Amino acid sequence: MLSGSAASADQAEDSDVMDIQDFVSQVFIEGVNIAEASKYASSVVPTLLEMLGDPEQEATWANVVVVLGIIGDESAVNALIEFIDGDVEGSMSRSVCDFSGS
Repeated sequence: MLSGSAASADQAEDSDVMDIQDFVSQVFIEGVNIAEASKYASSVVPTLLEMLGDPEQEATWANVVVVLGIIGDESAVNALIEFIDGDVEGSMSRSVCDFSGS
């Protein structure tokens, strides 16, 4: 896991935003809040990419991918393609989000 000081150093331009790790670790019933996610600067991209590569952070991966897309930094493109197409440790599966009760 990333240290608090490293994560804090990678914050947004707006000092009133939540720590990026805390932000993407939330459960968003209606999806990631685009207005809040767009407050983060490209400086958080390395932290998010590290989280995307960490199987222990699997529960955050969907939010991480969405936030990376909202930030729109080109440095994340290859990592996102590799994540979607590649062999990723862990399994972000439909079963995680299966509310049917089966």
